Amino acid sequence: MKRLIILTSLIAAVLCALSSCGNNNELPKDDTDYEGEFEYNTFAGVTVSAGEVKINSNQNFEISEIKVSIGDSVEKGDVLFLYDTQKATLDIERSKLEYEKLENSLQSLKDTKARLENEKQYASQDQQLRYSLEIKETDADILETEYNMKTKKAEIDAMEASVEVAEVVSPASGTVTAINKSGYDNYGEPLPLIVITETGNMRVKGYVNEANMRDINIGETVTVKSRVDDSTWSGTVVKIDTDKPENNSQGGSYFGYYDYDDVGTSSKYPFYVELEDSEGLIIGQHVYILVDNSNSFVGIDDSFDLFN
Repeated sequence: MKRLIILTSLIAAVLCALSSCGNNNELPKDDTDYEGEFEYNTFAGVTVSAGEVKINSNQNFEISEIKVSIGDSVEKGDVLFLYDTQKATLDIERSKLEYEKLENSLQSLKDTKARLENEKQYASQDQQLRYSLEIKETDADILETEYNMKTKKAEIDAMEASVEVAEVVSPASGTVTAINKSGYDNYGEPLPLIVITETGNMRVKGYVNEANMRDINIGETVTVKSRVDDSTWSGTVVKIDTDKPENNSQGGSYFGYYDYDDVGTSSKYPFYVELEDSEGLIIGQHVYILVDNSNSFVGIDDSFDLFN
């Protein structure tokens, strides 16, 4: 009897499996299908300024006063710094005197050439070669002086044009983020005098690595989602900066996906999203970046977050 019961139970189990337990029209749903799609299309992001404005000073003039400090907010047209026009004016006058000396030297050389050519006409055959050599040397001196005059004139014109602008104003609204009074970094490379981070224009910055960089493309439409509420913004991927990889020891530019950055063997590459409208966002705000072929947004474990 026990064998009969066991055999009957096994037959019932097989029939249930073959008929999907009473549902012949639906196959069992693989709960990982959507998860896989979602993992491949969601990135961490942070809002950043759309750009920086770098203002260089004219190295021919000294700066008398810098009127802004790091952290100051400036509007387009605000005065950033002033040139020392008094010293610049003296430099221009000095250059003009040097130009006049060159003019006098040129005239003297031309007079010398004319004299030598005249004397050569009456010189003996033995002296003809000496006069020819002296005339050629004078011609070379004339050409060099004319070149120096041309260079000096261009220098004077540039100085006069610059000294007319004693005040240097900001070309954009933003925040002063750097002032480099020395003009050079620790390696002797030139630096802009003032750097202004633009406000009012912002974009979203995310990261990809070697493992997932093929999952997002320039020109791709994305949705940016707030982490604190249901606010969303539309945007387009405008740049993937593969020329500037960054070593990543934290990992997690990606959610729910095994990231090789976790073992420090991969580099991360920044990509940027240009927003159609940034109203409601602030610089430095952390967000999610969703590729628009994702069907919906579900909660994600922020333990993989690159920015936290």
